[in-house]
Amino acid sequence: MNNNLAIEAERALLGAILIEGTSENVIPIVSAILSVNDFNQETPHIKIYNAMLKCDLPHIVNVPRQMVDDYTWQDSDYSYLMLLIADCPNSLDYKSYAKAVKDYSNERRGFIKPRFKGAI
Repeated sequence: MNNNLAIEAERALLGAILIEGTSENVIPIVSAILSVNDFNQETPHIKIYNAMLKCDLPHIVNVPRQMVDDYTWQDSDYSYLMLLIADCPNSLDYKSYAKAVKDYSNERRGFIKPRFKGAI
């Protein structure tokens, strides 16, 4: 498995959720596919996704507030959240990003065989 592609899929998904966070459908759809354990342990993505799950509407104002409430906030997190938004290829593709994150998670755990190199 290409760990860089897995992390990029996670980044695309989190950015899409931040952009589409005012839609009431995003979190129920994504959380039906993913749990916090599907994210790479070596990134801040678990704490970000966990905060998103707790927000009524997970956008750029509510997610940092939830992270503060969870005592997981660091000063550098706001810049990282803004990068997630800026780097998101297409926020409307959040379902396909969630499925890619799940596939990479299953590969990481050995549940499915890795796909060919270079596949997202």
